[in-house]
Amino acid sequence: MYRAIIGAVAGALFFAVPMLLGGTPDADAAKSKGLTFYQTSAALYNPVEQWTDWVQGTYNGFPADPSLWVNNPTSCAWHVDDSTVWVAEGELLAGGSGVASLCMVSDQNPIYATHYGMTAWWSGVRNRFAVTISSPSSALIVTACYQPQARCFAVNAVWHQETDDYRYLACIQAVYDPGDPALVEVPGSNGGGREFGGFGVVTTIATTITNPTGHTIRDLRAAMEVTNVGSGSQRIGAGAALACEAGLAEINWPSYDYPFRWNVP
Repeated sequence: MYRAIIGAVAGALFFAVPMLLGGTPDADAAKSKGLTFYQTSAALYNPVEQWTDWVQGTYNGFPADPSLWVNNPTSCAWHVDDSTVWVAEGELLAGGSGVASLCMVSDQNPIYATHYGMTAWWSGVRNRFAVTISSPSSALIVTACYQPQARCFAVNAVWHQETDDYRYLACIQAVYDPGDPALVEVPGSNGGGREFGGFGVVTTIATTITNPTGHTIRDLRAAMEVTNVGSGSQRIGAGAALACEAGLAEINWPSYDYPFRWNVP
């Protein structure tokens, strides 16, 4: 379905000792201290497909009047086709750690909406958060933490024989039941002709990588993304979606603790 794109940005976060957030350190300092994460792509679309009514007779299936759309006023992924990708490669000094964060709107499934004249509870896929790190060492401590849910996931090292290194992989999704009190109307999301906008939990996901050893760990490669891996166009070569492969079918998540479901090999 056609969407209007509302964002495509590029930038950098720095893994350093201490962590550098904001500002622009000089290139030599950044290189000597650790990993540099670059946002390689970001695509945010309006209207928010899963919350906007679908109608017959328009080019894109959405109402011709934009005031009837549910829009995304945030800089976070929300539309089911939204995506954002951060990648890095380099080294992490002994005792070093850092945090790289991205955000998404976690919402409910199903959603009460009208699709081509039929009003019902409609179910659909929801975006996932995926992370992968390749490393010659299994000693890294990697966590992915959700706020405001105050939930952290440990990401473990698994030997990857094909590439002769360790992989830290995780695929995590938070999906809420309708009526959950954690769901609130996203401010500014409702068009002028709608009674309500879209509901969700604006979520920040912080991935922390720590080197607890007494030596530098080199040849690190990492990727983090918010993606709907059910869409082939959203699978990236960096491999952050690898851990999501087992979760492609909604019934196939190996771990579940409401509102979270996840695959951490």
